[in-house]
Amino acid sequence: APGFSMASVLGVQDDRYVRHVAAAASEEQMAGENAWLEIVELSFFGEQVLALAEAGLPQPVVGFELTDSKGQVIAEGVDLAWPDGKVGIIEAPGSGRDEVWTAHGWTFHETRPAWQRFFIRFFSRLTAFLYHHVIVVSRADYHAALRYRIAPAHKLALITHGIDANDYLFLSRNEARTILPKYISDTSFLIGTIGEWTANKNYVALIEAARTVVNKNPDARFVLFGFGEQKQLLADRIRQHNLTRHVFLIEGITDAARYLKAFDIFILPSLKEGLPYVLLEAQCAGVPIVATAVGGIPE
Repeated sequence: APGFSMASVLGVQDDRYVRHVAAAASEEQMAGENAWLEIVELSFFGEQVLALAEAGLPQPVVGFELTDSKGQVIAEGVDLAWPDGKVGIIEAPGSGRDEVWTAHGWTFHETRPAWQRFFIRFFSRLTAFLYHHVIVVSRADYHAALRYRIAPAHKLALITHGIDANDYLFLSRNEARTILPKYISDTSFLIGTIGEWTANKNYVALIEAARTVVNKNPDARFVLFGFGEQKQLLADRIRQHNLTRHVFLIEGITDAARYLKAFDIFILPSLKEGLPYVLLEAQCAGVPIVATAVGGIPE
């Protein structure tokens, strides 16, 4: 919606939900990072949102995660602990506009105890009840919403992602490989991925697979572009398996999709997905894809 900027979750602390502004549509819209953080850390911020609107400033979009004692995410959403809603807009009361919730993959599809999945489905139904429309980004999510009675068909709308190939200026294979670690040569067979280093992305399993691949093909190299809470865990696994010359974690790359042509194979081992933009970008770059058959990936 015009006038709103985007935010996403950076992390969780002490088994309590925390809110972090991660990005904005533009620096001008931020209106000062400290001011935004003060606003989004409040439990109830209706008055602050109204004050921003009256001042002509962008209104915050807030996300958070709620974890259990083991650090597993059991709910995520906007303002309250409704699962699955990655991004939402906080409207001023009485705005008269329809409220829309977009689900980017259902959390109850994750590998969790049965009781957690039961409660997640319950809160997903409750969330859908509170909104006028529920948008899903894949046919898999659409059918799951009907199968688990998350929302009736008249509330559901399937809107798949799309990208314009003309918006992408990919670097050539040689140019893209100039930024990669010294252990990767022009002749290395490179398997790469782009994404947050979180449990849902299943990169621990990828490192296990990398050990098998490297044992059979010592010239194989793996590159993981991204950032996230599992950085130390992944680094430890790489060292434990003596893969420090074969598997690389690369942070701080702006517009990582430009480097896709460096890969001989793009890999996405996710446990849960909606419809990942990065797969569309890999297709645009002409890179072969290996991915798990979850969510909208097969579509």
